[in-house]
Amino acid sequence: MLKIPKWSLWSYLILSFAGFVDATYVTVKVYLSSPLSCAFFENCNQVINSSYSKIFGAPVSLLGAIFYLTIFLLSVYYLDVKRDLALKAIFFLTAFGFVFSLYLLYVQAFLLNQFCLYCLVSALISIILFLNTVFNLTTYYKLPTINNSLR
Repeated sequence: MLKIPKWSLWSYLILSFAGFVDATYVTVKVYLSSPLSCAFFENCNQVINSSYSKIFGAPVSLLGAIFYLTIFLLSVYYLDVKRDLALKAIFFLTAFGFVFSLYLLYVQAFLLNQFCLYCLVSALISIILFLNTVFNLTTYYKLPTINNSLR
């Protein structure tokens, strides 16, 4: 059984909830065609309305909200029933989220030359979730050892 400390599970819950709120806020603004108010960057609306902001017609922010909600629900599920499958799914999702966040940061920095505060917050949350996963894998997951009887 794969066991990680409770503080790590709580960090998954808190961060995924914060990411869900962030991504849901942006998604609502996109669907209502309402401008975002950004505190530090003037170009949030250009970023969320760019050609890179949709995948198969769905806003990236909606996919982000689903991503964070899934991690949140898997964390709750693991807290309740302690099934390894939930943690394995979290590990896979956070790795995917990390890579996708790096791609979106690249798009903002080098293709659009514009940044969105909400997008940066989401990327930061995704990266922290992934780092939490890497910490858990390197600290608490034990790889099977090779049986020396084969020598």
